[in-house]
Order: sequence, then C-alpha cells, then structure tokens
Amino acid sequence: MQNKSDEKGWDLIAGKLNDELDANEGKIFDDWLSERGNRQVYEQSEKLHQQIQQTKLIDQIDTEKAWRKVDQKSWTPKGISRKLMPWLGYAAIFLLALLIGSLLGGRNNFKHSAEMCSVTVPFGQTSLVTLYDGTKVWLNSGAELRYDAGFNIENREVWIDGEAFFEVTHQNGSPFRVNNKKGIVEVLGTSFNVESYLDDDLIKVTLEEGVVQFKSPRGKLLRTLKPSEQVTLDVSVDKMKVEKVRTDLFTSWKEGRLEMDKASLSEVVKKLERWYNVDIRFATPEVGEIKLTGTILRDRPLDQILKVFERLYGYSYDFTVNADKKSEITLYVKQPNK
Repeated sequence: MQNKSDEKGWDLIAGKLNDELDANEGKIFDDWLSERGNRQVYEQSEKLHQQIQQTKLIDQIDTEKAWRKVDQKSWTPKGISRKLMPWLGYAAIFLLALLIGSLLGGRNNFKHSAEMCSVTVPFGQTSLVTLYDGTKVWLNSGAELRYDAGFNIENREVWIDGEAFFEVTHQNGSPFRVNNKKGIVEVLGTSFNVESYLDDDLIKVTLEEGVVQFKSPRGKLLRTLKPSEQVTLDVSVDKMKVEKVRTDLFTSWKEGRLEMDKASLSEVVKKLERWYNVDIRFATPEVGEIKLTGTILRDRPLDQILKVFERLYGYSYDFTVNADKKSEITLYVKQPNK
C-alpha cells in the first residue's frame, strides 16, 4: 500500500497537471518539487499526461486495478528514492493501459488484458501508435498490432497481422522484434515496412533506414537487409526474393498516398479494397495485368478514382451495393486506348 506521504505527493502532481492547485497548494507543490528526485518523477508524469490527452481511451482504464498492480511492483531505478516509486510505477502501468503510448485518432478497436494488448484498425482507416519505448508504428487498413502487457525498453516484442511501418527507437543491447506467422523481423533501431495480411501468402519487408534481420517463424536467419532492399517470401511455395526498390512506393500509404511505378492493376486493387472496404473483381484476367504509374490520394472518393481509370485506360465498371456485406465492383475493358 502507499503511505499517506506518497498519496499526498501524487495528489500534488495530479492537481498541478490538471491546473487545480490553489495558491497555498502551489507553494506546497514548489517545496515538494525542490526535494531530491521529485522533479524527475514530475517530468515523467507530465509527459505521460500529455500523451494521455492525445487519446480517447481514458474512460476504458480501470484505475483501481492499476493501483493494485502498482502495489505489486518492487523495482527501483537509479536516482529515484524508494518512497517515490508508487507514483512512477503507477505512471508506467497507466501508460501500458493506454496502449503503451499515445494512440492517435481514437477510432481503433483497442483491447487490453492482463497478458496481451491489441490494436485493430478497421478497413478504410489508418492509425499511428507510439509504444512505451518511443517506437512509432503506423498501421494500415485492416492491420492488427499485438504486444505483451509487460512491454518495456528491455522486452520489445510485438506481433503484426496486416501492414505496418515501424520507426524503431534504438536501445543498446535491446533488439526490437516484429513477429508474424510467416516470419520474424529483428532490429536495434531502424525504419522499415512489413506487409503480411492473413488472406495473402506473401510477407514483404521493405527497409528504409538501418539494418534488419529477416528470420523464419522458428528464428532461422534468412536474410540481412540493407537500406532500400526488400525481401518477399511466398510461403505457399517457400520462395524468397530480394531486390532493390524505391522505398516510397511501399511506405507512402502512411501519408495517405499510393505511389505507383508500373504497378499492375491487380496489385493496386488489393490496396484499394482495403482502403475503401470493397471487393473489386476483373471481368477478364488481362484487365489486372495493365501497368499503372502515378499517385492515388486516399482522401479521394472511390468513384472518382474509377472514373480516372476509365478515362485514362478505357476501363468501365459496374458497382453493386450489398447491404449485408462488402459492395462489389467489376472492372472491364470497354474501349481500350490505342
């Protein structure tokens, strides 16, 4: 249990952060802040408070459960007095309950249990998650991020289904591991994209900066990637390909763009299906082989994009709206360009 002094200290921090201290309490807070170790605790609490304001998940936090977890903590970082640990422990647990960082947008399906936390992004949306170690994770439509509730700067391991871009904070001697049923990506500090949806046999890792190790699900090293390299593994035939690529073609989605450089329409359609939560079919297979170059902006209506396809490539389309499932679009060649 916290003693009365600890509880008073936390009351002062909470009051200061919420601008609720009167003049007398403000003087008491200033005196408390001048004591050894207290400023560091307050600054960490202030940073946490700012992160909390960026999310809309605060109503989901069980504060009583959080306090009970704090009572079980016994760690004591250097430079902070033991009597202040309950506040710092509370901050850490509170931060974990809030997605181990700031969750931007507030439209995600957030789940938290004693063992695992998860974030699921609906089709048609993207999200940015900042983990407790400072690592930033952009999640694309339909992606799910999971991590152990004990995630911290020493234990950095996540699981991903779908597509995500990672900007990993470097921690000496503490690798960051991204797990997927098709493979494992392990790094110390770098920027890379992982694409591996459950309904696709491919896993694709694109390295922007740094160095990553791509491993099998059992941990066997398959390839060490250098900047601008991409590894693609087709698990259905156990075939791997490594090539140099323009990384912006595979990472621009996090800025709301789809960059194409001689991309097949069948590849582009997979992205559009997830962006707009629709099913797109081809009247004949050759329609999907057409190559596209250019940029598609995510904030454009789908029918506007389809009309551009029709004007530039001679496509036409049928749009079938289904109330009980995804709407369906059929693309066919009406009058191909000469």
